[in-house]
Amino acid sequence: MNFSSITGKNWIFKKFENSDVKMYSENYNLKEIIARLIAIRKNNIDDINLFLNPKIKNNLPNPFELKDMNKAIERVYECIKKRETIGIFGDYDVDGASSAALLVKYFLSISQSIETYVPDRKKEGYGPNVNAFNHLISNGSNLIFTVDCGTLSYEPIKNPITAVIIPTFNEEDNVEKVVKDYKMQPSVKYVYVIDNNSSDKTPDIAEKCGAIVIRKEINKGYGDSCVVGFNEVLKTDANIVALTECDGTFNAYDITKMIPYLDNCDMVVGTRIIQVLTEKGNQNGMFNTWGNFFIGKLIQLKYFSLLHMGVTSFTDVGCGHKCIRRDGLEKMIEQIRNDYFNKIDKDGWMFNPYLNLCSVDNELKTVEIPITFNRRSGISKSGAKKKSKGFKLGLRLMWFILKS
Repeated sequence: MNFSSITGKNWIFKKFENSDVKMYSENYNLKEIIARLIAIRKNNIDDINLFLNPKIKNNLPNPFELKDMNKAIERVYECIKKRETIGIFGDYDVDGASSAALLVKYFLSISQSIETYVPDRKKEGYGPNVNAFNHLISNGSNLIFTVDCGTLSYEPIKNPITAVIIPTFNEEDNVEKVVKDYKMQPSVKYVYVIDNNSSDKTPDIAEKCGAIVIRKEINKGYGDSCVVGFNEVLKTDANIVALTECDGTFNAYDITKMIPYLDNCDMVVGTRIIQVLTEKGNQNGMFNTWGNFFIGKLIQLKYFSLLHMGVTSFTDVGCGHKCIRRDGLEKMIEQIRNDYFNKIDKDGWMFNPYLNLCSVDNELKTVEIPITFNRRSGISKSGAKKKSKGFKLGLRLMWFILKS
């Protein structure tokens, strides 16, 4: 039997057997209209049972059929274990709102730090957008869930190309974890290990973990390794350069907090002065903390002018965790190369304060953001924790700043 709609199209009723309707009605105690629907739609008795008694486990696909589900679970577990903030990007319709609410309810039940964002339908439209992601990241989110959206939002989740430079010397106990942690970060394409002629297996382990290893025949110190790393990175397509250390004091995921700031500045420097983010027993004691703060203010005082007011503020000049835009590094690289070989001590301990100084020299916009700081794994190679050496280094650095 066919009926025409007001548009002229035909509605066609599917055929069914009356005997099937009678059987379903009697066997399952169903009303005739329900039995008819089943007779039209179901041919298999197992399908009928599932239809009448639906269960989630029978209707949802195996989640591990999704690509990289194991990696996603590991990242979520790490996030919960380290008490990182989780961002939840919701949606404004019913299933999007309810999905976001379920995630919020669960994470709050385990005392997890969360940040939620629901886009404005008229102003932002459907799905993730760059500004929304930057908002979540700037508010501390290290991992972002998107619910009921996001699978085709390539632009907001498109990652910058980051190259990480890790100077090393006898760090065989730490290098595997550090390299793997940075390689897990979504924006990281290259991890360079610049090895200072280690006598242990540091470079071999790094290579096995997928790092690009530059083996130096002579140990010329930390600063020289950074310069070598800069030269190598500038040969690639990386548009962001990250500096870190191999002693386990820095967390790789902090670069995800730094990178969004590079939309509006040239260099982001970590600061370790926030006590709640520093692990007890770390090597940056009160003497070093106040020394770094004082040196930072000395740099500001030297460059004090209306041009630099409000642009540059340093509280931790010795911090070795930084992210630099490629074009910012290109502005500084010639000065860095010349100064390192002509002015800077060959042991390289002054390199991080110097890099801050160089950024101001070249009128780069630099900001500091708080980062986590862990207790060092192994023995410090610099000996900077000793007050006597730290005091001498501070005096030499002050003289370097004043005369340069």
